[in-house]
Amino acid sequence: MCKLANVLMCQLFRFLYFCGAKYLIMRKKINKFLLPLFVAILLIVAGGLCTWFTARSVHVHLREGETNTADNSSVYEDFRDTVANFSCKNSNGSETSDDKNLPFSIRLDEFDVDYYEGTHTIRDYISYVTVTDGGQETKARISMNKIMKYRHYRIFQEDYDTDLDGSVLLVCYDPWGTTLVYSGYALLLLSMIWLLLRRDGAFRRLLRALSIAGLLLLALPAFALPDQVAGSRYQVAGDSVQNSDFKVQNSNFNNQLSVFNFQLSTEEAEAFGRLSVYYRGRIAPFDSYARDYCKAAFPKGSMPAEYTPVQLVTAIYLFPENWPDKTRPSFKIFPQQNLWLSPEDDLSVAQSEDTLFIAHILDWLRQSIQEEQHQQNIQIINSIATFQEKRCTPGSINRTKDHIEIIYNQSNTERKIFLAEIILVLILFILLITSSQTSWLQKIALIFVWLALVLTLADIVLRCYLSGHGPFSGTFDTMLSLAVITLLVAAIFGRKNLIISFSALTAATFVTLAASLMGGRSFSPLMPVLISPWLTVHVSILMTAYSMLTFTFILALISISLIILKRKQELVQNITKNSRVFCIIGVVLLTTGIIIGSVWANISWGQYWSWDPKETWALITLLGYCAALPGVIPVADRKPWLYHLIILIAFGLLIMTYLGINLFGGMHAY
Repeated sequence: MCKLANVLMCQLFRFLYFCGAKYLIMRKKINKFLLPLFVAILLIVAGGLCTWFTARSVHVHLREGETNTADNSSVYEDFRDTVANFSCKNSNGSETSDDKNLPFSIRLDEFDVDYYEGTHTIRDYISYVTVTDGGQETKARISMNKIMKYRHYRIFQEDYDTDLDGSVLLVCYDPWGTTLVYSGYALLLLSMIWLLLRRDGAFRRLLRALSIAGLLLLALPAFALPDQVAGSRYQVAGDSVQNSDFKVQNSNFNNQLSVFNFQLSTEEAEAFGRLSVYYRGRIAPFDSYARDYCKAAFPKGSMPAEYTPVQLVTAIYLFPENWPDKTRPSFKIFPQQNLWLSPEDDLSVAQSEDTLFIAHILDWLRQSIQEEQHQQNIQIINSIATFQEKRCTPGSINRTKDHIEIIYNQSNTERKIFLAEIILVLILFILLITSSQTSWLQKIALIFVWLALVLTLADIVLRCYLSGHGPFSGTFDTMLSLAVITLLVAAIFGRKNLIISFSALTAATFVTLAASLMGGRSFSPLMPVLISPWLTVHVSILMTAYSMLTFTFILALISISLIILKRKQELVQNITKNSRVFCIIGVVLLTTGIIIGSVWANISWGQYWSWDPKETWALITLLGYCAALPGVIPVADRKPWLYHLIILIAFGLLIMTYLGINLFGGMHAY
């Protein structure tokens, strides 16, 4: 798949590049402003070819105290094989030849693993090495996103042994290709910025035709919220419980109620919900685990409101005979420092004095519930809480934070935000179709815009506090970030341009609704490769670009509807000018985000481009939106309907890039 995509995209770039070259040669006068763009693309293509034919890489497997030899680093790979497999083998599975050895030796002095506090979820892999070259020794610390540079070689942390006494390093040699590609990236960005700032350029002409408030959009990338689009070849160590762990058979819940004779009371369930559990690689309140279990275990709408998720989960666990068609949950609520256990685990790893308590305390709770000893139930639950406090890593359980997370779980903030947004959309729609300039309605609309913006921002800030990292861990956070950016646009233009305000708010409404319907409110710690400042910059810029391009999609729908109805052609022209401004901004930001992602990938795993499905479709999306830029297709400059049709097609590519690539897997699938 990678090789096929490689060939196809290389041929596409080759065709486009030579078509562009022929176009420039045939022109009587070459546009001096487009020439830097052409040179930048030439440098990127030349750098890619140079990497393709000259770059080499080798995997070095070392145990602690061991120095690399022909046995553990004899495979010196051609970069073309690395692109296809990223392993020590050719595409046919045979070992590559030992055509060259490293000109220096590497000794692994120590390998260490850094865990998230109080858990066995890995935060970073660290190799302490000594490089010996001609009698000269150089010591270094190599970890994820922190490489060692030696001469023209770069040494990466690639993998590790399961016993944590060995490490796999990746050594890359590409002195020419990376330099050329980076030079092309820099020239490309400078050229695009210059085209934006040109006094007689298309962007400045469009901007002058709009309100001066449009200049504020240039500052949006600085305020964009980061998010997670990127994934990694590395997986989170520890328990990452997904919905697949909660698969159950379909059943009629009402039939179960007749045998649901025992349960925790509301007070007891609240106390149990405040207990800590090791879930999705982090320490979370049991309430969060119970809610995720119930979402998967019960068909939508089948869980009655009179029972809380904690009551249901504890009933299924303690009385499984009453729920024969339900998968009995297994939760780790008994800590042994950074290791968390459930009664079903191998308890030989627990302290001897704790074994009896872990194995039987929940059985005692079952018996107490059957005997309706409510005071004793509370005492048993409190004893588990005390056990957790004594046996966990000091400071790893934060009861106050857990209490806030439980409140957040109960709040369902996104639906409240959606309700505020849908009311505002209706108000703006009435203003739009009636062409009314009623000041009090516009003021009410603006109040709703700011209200939705503040609520969404508060939601994101709270999620950042609870998760311990920025909003870049999944599609849910990504959509909330998109909503914030589009709401910010609506707030900026609330008094200046009703069409922009309406379109931005409509986009935010659909994004918030999609986030609410998709679920995925659970938190999980970041993978080691994602703990990098590059992630914040990369995804912030991409999310801003996505919001701008989503905005052009809403404008395209409005324009095409007006064109079909043959109404308000002047309004269509105004909408088209607005859309072109946002399209140009979106293309520049999308290009910048792709380039930054490429640099980050090169820093993290030694390849600035690997034809991952996300990378490939992002490039296709960029080419699609480039077709909508002024001057690329002259007919589209004269006919608004054709321009907006291109925008609709390009937005389909954007959706494929954003969501569809999850079907293909890869490093960016999440």
